[in-house]
Amino acid sequence: AEEDIIREKTRVKKAGNVVVSKLSNPRLRPGTIPTKYLHCPDRVPGETGAREDPDTGQKLPEVDAMEAEPLGPVDTCATEEEADRILTMSDLADHVRNEPCSAFWLCIESSERISFLHIAEDEAPWIKYSLVVKTDLTLTFHVVNTAVRKLGSSLYVPSVARSKKEVMGLLRSIEDWDNDLNSSSQSLDKDLCKTICVLLGKLSAKPTEDKARAIQFFSEQLNLLTTKKEQRRYSVDFMVFSCILFTISPHAYKYIRCSGSITLPHPMTIQSICSSLGRSPQPEHQSATFLSYVAKRIPDLDGQQRFITVTVDEVHIEPYSEYKGVGVTDVPLAPTEVANSVYVLMAQSLTCQFKEVVHVVPVQRADAQLLHKLLRDAICGLEKIGFRVACVVSDGSSVNKKAMSHFTSPPTNGIVYPHPFDPARPLFYVIDPVYILKSVRNNWLDQSNDLLCFSFPEFQTEPMRAQRMLYASFATIREAYNVERTEQLRFRYNVSREALYPSIVDRQNTKLALQVFKNSLPRALRSLGVRHDLQSFKETASFIEIMVKWWKIVNVQAPGKGKRDQFQDPVLPSDDDPKVDFLYKFLDWLDDWKSKDLEQTGRSPARPTLLSSRRPMHLWR
Repeated sequence: AEEDIIREKTRVKKAGNVVVSKLSNPRLRPGTIPTKYLHCPDRVPGETGAREDPDTGQKLPEVDAMEAEPLGPVDTCATEEEADRILTMSDLADHVRNEPCSAFWLCIESSERISFLHIAEDEAPWIKYSLVVKTDLTLTFHVVNTAVRKLGSSLYVPSVARSKKEVMGLLRSIEDWDNDLNSSSQSLDKDLCKTICVLLGKLSAKPTEDKARAIQFFSEQLNLLTTKKEQRRYSVDFMVFSCILFTISPHAYKYIRCSGSITLPHPMTIQSICSSLGRSPQPEHQSATFLSYVAKRIPDLDGQQRFITVTVDEVHIEPYSEYKGVGVTDVPLAPTEVANSVYVLMAQSLTCQFKEVVHVVPVQRADAQLLHKLLRDAICGLEKIGFRVACVVSDGSSVNKKAMSHFTSPPTNGIVYPHPFDPARPLFYVIDPVYILKSVRNNWLDQSNDLLCFSFPEFQTEPMRAQRMLYASFATIREAYNVERTEQLRFRYNVSREALYPSIVDRQNTKLALQVFKNSLPRALRSLGVRHDLQSFKETASFIEIMVKWWKIVNVQAPGKGKRDQFQDPVLPSDDDPKVDFLYKFLDWLDDWKSKDLEQTGRSPARPTLLSSRRPMHLWR
């Protein structure tokens, strides 16, 4: 019968894995006697012949190897995993008592936690490392007083203690990592720098802007220390800083770089990004170094990642010239003038996190013709390198708009122009949403009436009811802030006085503008408005909510940013996407606002500025 034939061999390894191997020659089961006729025992000889059975006489080498290792139960692996699993804190405590740690660790057990401490034996002993497992099996690791989740480049600390072997292995890995600190290998230096960068990020949970920039600077300098010179990559902010410093004073730049205190890009790298400085500069498009820096980065990108946007930014600097040798070296393109601003062109991929400085040009005054020529040369140069420029992003200044208008003849203002490299392709012009947000807040503050209010159409209208005109008052926000200052229990909407009464410098601060346009402020206005009878608090809260929702959509920077907010997910071409539905309603709202006659209701701060937000929506389309 078929069940009497053995066609495969099964065994269980020591690790608990079940291995099944197919036999090349099928065999009969032990004790089975071949017979042609069923149920006829008389025809079968009663005694086994002297000849040994095939299983004994013709065993293959692989069968001998399989039989040499004893078979275990099929559930050996499951049993070992069950024994290694940590169900309660007492399981780990019993395991540590049976298998104590090395002398490197001091284990302290209490009713609420198990602490593994490494005490540095200095004149005044102090705790260097601490690994704590709590009753809910959460695991925390601290270096001195700083909680970290990673040591070096490869040692990760889990958040939950699930396995006894995992916890004991983690203790040994931390001990080995600490022992390796005495060595001087290059890989160890990288691990130390990465650990220091992690600790720098823990200096403050919510660092101020100045502190955050300093932390970012120190972290980048540490990474540059452990990177070969030919492999160094600088951040966009640091590259812009270096270019401006070199433009202001090449002597100071050279002195700082040669001192070794700061790792700065080589002057040749700066010259490959900045314009050629001197009394008789050659045209930018004929320079051998034009776009040479960004050209080195294109091999790192695939075809889809080479679709980029070009961002134009203007940075103001103090006018300064420097005499070197036989003439003035630090001058702008016009030899008789001194630079007081710098045009910075940056390229950013539409499909990845690639962002790099393309070109930096010091100028004496903003000039539309110069900026147009610079943009045309940069866009065509990037296309020749291999990039695909989809749009130009800038603020809404008149110089930038005029420079873009020259892409058509005669010059006209628009949102899409013929591409200078290929006229059959479109080149979109997008106003930076950050500029729009700050302009709305700043124009709101510039209202001539006492309440700093303006009128806007209702965003969502009920059926069979005419659209109403609502009033948003900035004075209402200030009044709510002043009223709440005297109360002990306050709302946590975190609006500072600098955001409500900004100076000229503060008006350019994006973070202060975002304090006005945030989720928590409308809820606070509605509650305080009812309690203290604030004027137009509902309409003001409604306008802020519209701006907040718009900002969430246009400010998406990473696919996983808004995990708990659907309006912070990337916009996809789907009709059932709520973000797409809102954007279409937002366009209709702007059209309705544009058609309203607001001459008698006061000047609107947001209407002309928000009309620029149509540009990124047409680009998305």
